[in-house]
Amino acid sequence: MQEYPQVASFTWWLAQWLSTRYVQFQALHKRRNGLIRKRYLTFSY
Repeated sequence: MQEYPQVASFTWWLAQWLSTRYVQFQALHKRRNGLIRKRYLTFSY
């Protein structure tokens, strides 16, 4: 019975880490898309 809390805490930590990584990846992707769009607009005019 001692192993279950450790597994639960590990899965919770893994979920937190994955969610933070996902948010960071989405922010980076949005920023990169914005930069590409800005550059494309400046070059197209």
